[in-house]
Amino acid sequence: MFKLEDMPGLFSLFREKFDQELKNLNELDSAVGDGDHGFTMSRTMQAAENAAQGKFNHLGELFDAVAEAMAENAGGAIGPLLASFFAEGGIIFKGKNEISQDSFKDFLTSGLLAVQDIGGAKPGDKTLVDALAPASEAASGDDLENGLKNAAAAARHGAEETAGLTAAHGRAS
Repeated sequence: MFKLEDMPGLFSLFREKFDQELKNLNELDSAVGDGDHGFTMSRTMQAAENAAQGKFNHLGELFDAVAEAMAENAGGAIGPLLASFFAEGGIIFKGKNEISQDSFKDFLTSGLLAVQDIGGAKPGDKTLVDALAPASEAASGDDLENGLKNAAAAARHGAEETAGLTAAHGRAS
């Protein structure tokens, strides 16, 4: 289980990973956009990491703070999408100090629906939804560790499957 006290470290890991991928994300974005998605995600995850360092009474407050930081610091279409996704954590984890297998799956499912509601995308549109939908479906297992592993593998597979798709939303469409 992830506990409230684990979250600052988790968001630090997110920021580190996006910093490592900054160049790749910019290169991918330059094929269809202005080539700044890596910078945007780095800035966004830095803001999320900073927000997660605060004092919170429960996980819901932390996820609300992270969502607000993302909304204020992410430019372009990704800002509202990420903010809506993490805001669902504010609802799902309200009053909770740890993330269970069931609440993690609920978070992914609610986050996916929020992203779809904001962006209008569906699986097969070559968007973030193509990774989130299979992750949400696969986020099961005997415990949270297995649920995370299953969700991560499904998200990666979903993302890789977009290679042959034609984009239906955003600049790439």
